[in-house]
Amino acid sequence: MLKHPGLYKLILSLVGIFGIFISVFLIYILGVSHSVYGADSGDVILASWFGGIAHPPGYPLNTMIGWVFTHLPYHATVAFKAGVMSAFLQALSIGLIFLIIDKLVKNKIIALAASLTLAFSPIYFLYAHVAEVFQLLNVLVLASLYFLIVWISELRELKSKNRNQYKNVFISLFFLGLSFFHHHTAILLLPAWFFLIYITDKKFFTTRKSALKMFLSFSLGLLPYLFVFTAVFRNIPIKWDNPTSLSNFINLITRGDYGTFVANSQLVGASLAARMINVLWYFKVVKADFTWVGIAFLIMGLFYLFRNKPNFFWFFALAIFFTGPFFMMYASFPPFDNFILGILERFFMLSFLFWAIVLAYGLYGLLVLAQGFMKRKKFGMLVSLILTLTFLLLPFSFLLINGVKTDLSNFKLGRILPEDLLSEADPAGIVFLAGDTIVFNTQYSYYADKTNANSTVINGGSLTYLYYREILKKEFSQLQYPNNFLTKDKLLNGNVSNSLIELNFDKYPIYTNDYASLAPEGYVWVNEGILSRLYKKDNLPTNDQVVAKLEKNLAKMQFNKDILKGSYLQFIPAHLKDIYIDYFIHLGKFLLSRNLDDEAGKFFNLAIGVKDDDSAALNALGDLNFKNKRCVVAEDFYKKAIGASTISGKHSGYIRLGNLYRDCFEDSERAKQYFDAAEKLPDGGDTFKSF
Repeated sequence: MLKHPGLYKLILSLVGIFGIFISVFLIYILGVSHSVYGADSGDVILASWFGGIAHPPGYPLNTMIGWVFTHLPYHATVAFKAGVMSAFLQALSIGLIFLIIDKLVKNKIIALAASLTLAFSPIYFLYAHVAEVFQLLNVLVLASLYFLIVWISELRELKSKNRNQYKNVFISLFFLGLSFFHHHTAILLLPAWFFLIYITDKKFFTTRKSALKMFLSFSLGLLPYLFVFTAVFRNIPIKWDNPTSLSNFINLITRGDYGTFVANSQLVGASLAARMINVLWYFKVVKADFTWVGIAFLIMGLFYLFRNKPNFFWFFALAIFFTGPFFMMYASFPPFDNFILGILERFFMLSFLFWAIVLAYGLYGLLVLAQGFMKRKKFGMLVSLILTLTFLLLPFSFLLINGVKTDLSNFKLGRILPEDLLSEADPAGIVFLAGDTIVFNTQYSYYADKTNANSTVINGGSLTYLYYREILKKEFSQLQYPNNFLTKDKLLNGNVSNSLIELNFDKYPIYTNDYASLAPEGYVWVNEGILSRLYKKDNLPTNDQVVAKLEKNLAKMQFNKDILKGSYLQFIPAHLKDIYIDYFIHLGKFLLSRNLDDEAGKFFNLAIGVKDDDSAALNALGDLNFKNKRCVVAEDFYKKAIGASTISGKHSGYIRLGNLYRDCFEDSERAKQYFDAAEKLPDGGDTFKSF
């Protein structure tokens, strides 16, 4: 007979949890990307590698852990090492959710099935392979939830023994505070947490002592921010908001310059219909990721909880509502292009944690129903065991299907894009960057891979902020800076960049990837590939020189239309392809403006080669043929573009056809029909109406 059965049981549980963690981790690590991915990934990686400060709110705890992982002594890219950290944290969260579900339903097979279903669901699987900040959020939230569940399960025993009843609540709130100060979306869980605490023990909120301890426990989540003050005094390039003052520190932790939850400040106040589109998109993703089989179990889980555990039903309902539909309505991300969709999908993981637990209750409810039916039947226990084991088929099928889809082990486009861009800065010079993915991926390539290290890379969008200008002046002391460069006032990006250009033009070539950038007076941007180079108006290259430069850059470009062939096209890789398509189209239009029609057609066709139904490229080819009076060919391209367009795209397509019939076919009656059709459609001014 065992002397310490409780200890033996604990050891077995820990061994089981470790086994799940290590198994999932080993599966995850097979698909980790060796390349920087896209969106914020490059910034997160560099902050970890330098021990710096990532974009607001800074993510200091993620950076500290990331520094350890990115400096482990084995041969691999920095991006891969940061990705291994993501795999580790994501696997750790699966171990935690297994522990939570097992504590709730007291069935290890169901806990294993539900936790692995989450582990191998598409979004969760994908972000085990990519450096981001959401993986740590999952771990912290689940740690908080675990201690909350422990408190509830042990409360009656603690009361009977007059022991400290609220220790685990305060530990739970500490982890919730860490979650919130790591990523602000965790605040959306407070209604669910407070509800469950209140409904379990109403006395908790009645004393000032409890309220003070609750506040202090939550506020201790600020402790990782002590790290940012170590970064302040080091000469490193990734140091957002450089919190050398209280105002800068507050700006950092509150995302004062970045916005909280919101994709774009201009989207705040979007119509109710627009917000409902976001909610519908959320449920569409839930259905796609959990499949109809999973949805059936989710519905069963909600029904079981409502009937048998109403407190937990409302707890999970609140958690899911605020982190899912409510967040989507508030944030008002317009889910219309690959970049936004790629940004958006990461936020779904938080609500998926709670959906996974609901799914476990669905499995458990089905088992209880089967056991009730088979109670008096011969072999009833055996049938129940077989049914329980069949639950593992769901995560196993997810692993087989989604493992291939989310595998990024051969992904390289995130590396190729900045290398293609920086290779065009020849001769080396000053490169002004714009756009999150371009900026962060290029900074990663520049600092981590030392690509075109002789150039100077500048985040043009951050020039408005003093902290960035201070970092820039220290890092690139060889440049000439205007007298007001370190003024405490916010400056317009364009004014700062133009001043830098005028002071340094004679010494350094000037480049930008922002083809909408306005040149200083007396200068002109000339497109030479992904980058444009600045020239004085009285010293512009000839058409032959422009074409020769474009052909040279195109010849050394690593990108090709088959770069992602054979792999599942996730939103961010699709966004990276879109960047090339946009540049090909813009280059074609630039050449068209210089009457280089044949060369323009080559670039429009390059865009079509990457994506044969790209409406912008099809319209560009229509415009080219319209210009050259090839009316029938132009009409064919315009009609194909309309077929591939949103409603707003169809509006512009009908306008094009109207112009074509009026000026090329000289058929005013048919032209009027197209103009009338265009008037019945939105013109693209309201993005959401164009959905």
